[in-house]
Amino acid sequence: MAHSKNTNDKRIDQLIPSTIPLVGTDLFAIYNANGTRNDSLDSITSYVATNMTGVTSDTYVTGGTLNVNSLELGRNQGLSDISVDLSPLITSNDTYLTGATLNIDTLELERNQGLSQ
Repeated sequence: MAHSKNTNDKRIDQLIPSTIPLVGTDLFAIYNANGTRNDSLDSITSYVATNMTGVTSDTYVTGGTLNVNSLELGRNQGLSDISVDLSPLITSNDTYLTGATLNIDTLELERNQGLSQ
């Protein structure tokens, strides 16, 4: 006898995300060596909070300052700044616009290094 596929069967990557927020009483299937059981979100959260000792909060960049040729990145948790040397990226050959003026119907562009318009 041929197996008929249920049209509701989907791979996990085919499921549409729910817009309904999770609440503490929602149940999740938990599998371990002893079998499968249903646990609520509240009990899972409590387990993680109790058993995740020694885990610290994330370290992240809180801000940045350009200091001549260095990028100074500030971090949270009282950690010292990280300094990124940008001098290898800076060349004196770069040309760029330094200004623009509309003179009646002509747009005049100024460039660095004294280059003509």
